[in-house]
Amino acid sequence: MQSLTLTRSLVSRAFYLTVFEILSTFLWFSMFPVSKISDWAKSHCDGEYSLNIFQYYFLGIVGVVNAATIVGLTYLLVILHFPPYLAAILGAIAYPIMSGGIHLDGLSDTTDALFSYSGDKFKVLTDPHTGALGAIHTTLFTLAQVAIYATLLYLWMTTGVPAYLPILLSAAVSRVGSFYILVRYYPDFHPDHMEHLFPAYHSQESLEFGYNAYCCFLPVATAILLFIFPISVVPLCVATLSTILVAKVILPKLISNIGIIYGDLLGMCILLSELLACFLMVPYYG
Repeated sequence: MQSLTLTRSLVSRAFYLTVFEILSTFLWFSMFPVSKISDWAKSHCDGEYSLNIFQYYFLGIVGVVNAATIVGLTYLLVILHFPPYLAAILGAIAYPIMSGGIHLDGLSDTTDALFSYSGDKFKVLTDPHTGALGAIHTTLFTLAQVAIYATLLYLWMTTGVPAYLPILLSAAVSRVGSFYILVRYYPDFHPDHMEHLFPAYHSQESLEFGYNAYCCFLPVATAILLFIFPISVVPLCVATLSTILVAKVILPKLISNIGIIYGDLLGMCILLSELLACFLMVPYYG
């Protein structure tokens, strides 16, 4: 009986902890108002918690929800008799807003540091003030993103082709894939070395379990997706290749220039992976 009670206690704690982690990820990386639900889940957990490694595991969920929201918004606007081109533009503009601009902030800080003449680029990267070069690059990137996303949404609304799939899949793959590649190829992000980076409340065993479970979940989720939606094969492959390209070619150059792996670099890579995947899919659906 005591063993059963202990098992229920562990399952209950794991449930509330997982809910708290997921909702905390939404609080950090989206504009969804889930703070009260997050506080409720946190009240059922033991101890004080902060942003840690497990929240990055749920980035893909946040990306898909953000992307699905703008796809749904576009569809709703068309139902409300907005012209397809206007609905597509408004939906595309809403996408960076859905994430609260946190990845754009990473893009701005990273480009500021990259093009800075300062010897200490990491200091420039962590400076809370936005420089002129960061603002220029962020503006140009946002215009390109809106143009490409609006094109895909417009093609979907006017021709019926599933041109929304690259938006959904790149949002997931860029977030899941970028972090997975970081963990896989950079020693500091392997479970054997993560405890000193993310001490929070995790033991070495919990970090290894989370990492291994995540690696097992990814191929299973991919197989289910392709089985249910076979039309997602091409955009999924393009999104995956784009993420690998950015993580293996661009990310190492960023690290060598700045000297350290940092959240802003990861945010910039997520944006570049998304944009590249969607850009490559425009002629496919067009």
